[in-house]
Amino acid sequence: MIVTAIISEYNPLHDGHRYHIEETRRITECDRLIVIMSGSFTQRGEPAIFSKWSRAEAAVRAGADLVLELPATYAAAGAERFAFGAVSVLNGLDLVNFLSFGSESGDVEYLRRLGTFFADESPAYQSALKQLLDRGVSFPSAREQAAAVLLGTDLSSLSLPNDALAVEYIKSLIRTGSAITPVAIKRRGSAYNSTDIAGQFPSALAIRTAMENGMSGAPYSKETPVFAASMFPAVQWALRSASAQYLCGIAEVSEGLEHRLLSSCATARSYAELIGSVKSKRYTMARVKRIVANVFLGITKELNRTIDAAPLYARVLAVKKESSDLLSLLSKTSRIPVVTSPKHTTHPGLLLDIHATDMRSCLLHPSLPSGLDYTTPLLVTESVL
Repeated sequence: MIVTAIISEYNPLHDGHRYHIEETRRITECDRLIVIMSGSFTQRGEPAIFSKWSRAEAAVRAGADLVLELPATYAAAGAERFAFGAVSVLNGLDLVNFLSFGSESGDVEYLRRLGTFFADESPAYQSALKQLLDRGVSFPSAREQAAAVLLGTDLSSLSLPNDALAVEYIKSLIRTGSAITPVAIKRRGSAYNSTDIAGQFPSALAIRTAMENGMSGAPYSKETPVFAASMFPAVQWALRSASAQYLCGIAEVSEGLEHRLLSSCATARSYAELIGSVKSKRYTMARVKRIVANVFLGITKELNRTIDAAPLYARVLAVKKESSDLLSLLSKTSRIPVVTSPKHTTHPGLLLDIHATDMRSCLLHPSLPSGLDYTTPLLVTESVL
């Protein structure tokens, strides 16, 4: 049996994602397709626009056989931690042959070369990177510049979101000694950061922006969408109640950024204003958004260390009715627990996933009850393909 995996957010799932799923099945000729998907919060540091169950169901209807939840400790993190967490879960299943990802270049050998370079982290690279960071260059830009000098080639593709994440996937595959083979599918349609809603394949960002500006979410889900700006009152309260010492312990906060957060929250009157005032040449908007989400969720460096020290797990959100045999197969092959219900769990990672869903539920009007992870059953869905 050939099993292929996709790491995703599907925020929301759109025609470009359907194309990727179809191409993945065609190119890898897989018998089963497993998706590992961000749950209630995403790598941009924002609440998912629709619930993880709605998005998991959409993934099955689009062609996935099984949908797993990427633990929140990884899902709401930077690219390196996001990729490492997802790859580690897939490794733990001991069943996956291929990892398919979207790519602006579509050149897996080029991406493999970069992934190998960054996995090695030579002393020369570390020295060049440190010099650039010390000059106030943001990490993504510093990484690109340092690698370009040492490799003697243009690495502008590292500024392209899909290629940058693909390099992190390959780096994680190498560092974990994974037997999974990477497969790059050339991205079609609008650019990842495009807000143009027109065209055959508008980006997820364009769709979210259009919804925030009043477009109906009905084509994508019957649920009410949730937006990052709705976190602001709670974040404002949390920041104004916090000490610099506490904020210093929040995940991704470093180099005195806690003082910048305290200063900005004293005057910011909206989520956008808060993010804009903290963002700088060194601190990217994505990183600032993640830090704000970490404040909202209470994700500290210590909590992440505790979760990292605990065993990995694979939380199942949805399965295709015709592919339910995958669950029994995973019970035999998986080296990590396969969780279909989190009831009675004491695992710090699962507890954070549950907490993230509860906090997202607070952002709806009216809010949803807490404990949805305990009351929502495993989705068994029929594909429409």
